[in-house]
Amino acid sequence: MNIKYYFGGFAQYATFDGRASRAEFWTFTLINLFISLITPFLDQALQTYSPDGQYGIFNIGYRLLAFLPSLAVGFRRMHDTGKSGVNYIVPIWNLILELRESEPGENEYGPNPYGVRSETEDDLISQIGDGK
Repeated sequence: MNIKYYFGGFAQYATFDGRASRAEFWTFTLINLFISLITPFLDQALQTYSPDGQYGIFNIGYRLLAFLPSLAVGFRRMHDTGKSGVNYIVPIWNLILELRESEPGENEYGPNPYGVRSETEDDLISQIGDGK
């Protein structure tokens, strides 16, 4: 798990185009989940709950802060599988797509985040390199 993917998600908080690798998506998602689970305890320890006692300032603040970056990295993950980002909001189907490998080579959303080319690209490059 590389922490740069988590901070990269916030750096690209409104970037809905392009692609996000599985590693980038899952690192961001798991760290985001961990922090979301910790913030209620922080609110309880610091007594920063709302007057009705249901919501804490840190919990709500973090969730609002992380909402847009979460959506953006999810859309980019869908693009990496060759699907529209709107698939991210479809339950179950989005989980299936999130677990799929990256589409090899460049697709309509950009280059492969792992730098993996498709077989067609490799064949073309080898033919050019051989002087054919």
